[in-house]
Amino acid sequence: MIKNIIKLILPTLALVLLLIPIVTSSLLDLKQKKVNELSLKQRQAQKEAEAKIYLTGKFDPGVREGGVQHQRTHNVLKKRNFGRLFKNGRSGG
Repeated sequence: MIKNIIKLILPTLALVLLLIPIVTSSLLDLKQKKVNELSLKQRQAQKEAEAKIYLTGKFDPGVREGGVQHQRTHNVLKKRNFGRLFKNGRSGG
């Protein structure tokens, strides 16, 4: 009688112990996929918002990565060119 019960319980217990890691890893994978999708959606929304701000011209170029403040650059170039013209005018003319 006890041997019959053990013969029934032992394979069932082994099956349950084998299924636990499979089920938990599947559930963790699903959870991680949801987190990744949410993160991706947030990044896409942020990029779209930045693109809208950029396209409408309502941004500060000095704050933006890779942005250049055009007025300052223009003044620097103007001074350089004026200096070169002045040097060329004196030596050549």
